[in-house]
Amino acid sequence: MPRRYVKRIAPLALCGCLASGCPLPGDDPIGDDDTTDDDTGDDDSWDGGLFIDEIVGLDHNVLSCLVRWTTDEPASSRVEFGAGALAFFVDGEAQATEHEVFVFGMRAETTYALRACSTFADGDTSCSEIEEFTTGALPFGGFSAEITVFDEAATEPGWLLANLMIEDVEEGEEHQERSLVVMLDAEGQVVWYDRQLDGHLLGGIDTSLVDDGSGVLIGGELPAGARATEIDLRGDVLWDAFEQGELGVSGTSHHVFCKVEGGHYLTLLYDFQAGHLADQVVELDESGEVVWSWSSTQLYDLLPEFGVQATWGNALQFVAGDDAVYYHSRTYSSWVKIRRSDGDVEWVFGRDFAIDPDYQGPYEAFFPTQAHSPVRLDDGNLLVFDNRRPEDACSRVVEYEIDEEARSARMVWEYPGEDVDDPWYQAAW
Repeated sequence: MPRRYVKRIAPLALCGCLASGCPLPGDDPIGDDDTTDDDTGDDDSWDGGLFIDEIVGLDHNVLSCLVRWTTDEPASSRVEFGAGALAFFVDGEAQATEHEVFVFGMRAETTYALRACSTFADGDTSCSEIEEFTTGALPFGGFSAEITVFDEAATEPGWLLANLMIEDVEEGEEHQERSLVVMLDAEGQVVWYDRQLDGHLLGGIDTSLVDDGSGVLIGGELPAGARATEIDLRGDVLWDAFEQGELGVSGTSHHVFCKVEGGHYLTLLYDFQAGHLADQVVELDESGEVVWSWSSTQLYDLLPEFGVQATWGNALQFVAGDDAVYYHSRTYSSWVKIRRSDGDVEWVFGRDFAIDPDYQGPYEAFFPTQAHSPVRLDDGNLLVFDNRRPEDACSRVVEYEIDEEARSARMVWEYPGEDVDDPWYQAAW
């Protein structure tokens, strides 16, 4: 059967998400059949055409390397690699004579076969001999992942992007606590990481893929003096934001920092108003200048039943087609649709929507309470992790169908914590 290659990372379309599956090199093995639409083939023969000049390991990421070679004429750049069979590839520049390909997606302490291939203007493809590269040991301890159930046929192909807080002890070092950004493959093995947050133990870091998946944005509740940073997969800084202040101080970013359509960035800033903690939702352009903002103090008048208290936002989402920015207040248990054009609140989920008459449960159990991670899905539905209150005993995941014209909501799916063998409750996150 034809070979299938995974060529690039799928973009993460929503902000406020801490993790998402993303197909990357290393996830999609080539089939055993020799039929292929790729000229490079998968046998071990060498055509004598190319020579790899050097394979360079990277000190800041021992799971990656640079492969360099030259050609007399402009040609494409590709490195095929695998732990055994050449199961995956990474492409470099389309046409060049000086070739450098960043190879990523490998596991720690594993020997990989690699070969360089170039296709010339006349369609001829030439490849190097197969050479070996052995990845290093992960430079951080205190982390392991165990997959208890793995049904490959029912699993979305891809990797998991996550931020981790780990306790780490290295030889000759005292106990350290570290925050890391990692990608895990389907079997729970680390295949990429970034150490820019070394030494910081924080809980509100927001991490997301950007654009076509060629980079990662790290933001949210960073330590004072740090900056929200967009990096490529090699770890090079592509963009950074303003210097972070102390947590809880007006103007300091928290919970969310994400890239949205048009290349702008969206974040939440603490904003003290007359002794009360509110939020400023701000949109930054590429230069870091604020081009749009909204204050959660509007909720004081819109939702007087909550009184004036900390609004405590924990999620944002920008939907260009709706001309809308969505903001979630945990303490007000409200998902707010804000018109981007004029800053007015169009509706508040939990206040402006009628409950589906077919719903059989109590009214107070229908809408989310002190929730996290609400997202408007492509079909318009709302998916949310509903933490609920301690007296509710269990959290849940719930999806709502929203009719904006009729201002009605219907619960279409629920995964309640009490319906499993080990009931679960999360007060936060």
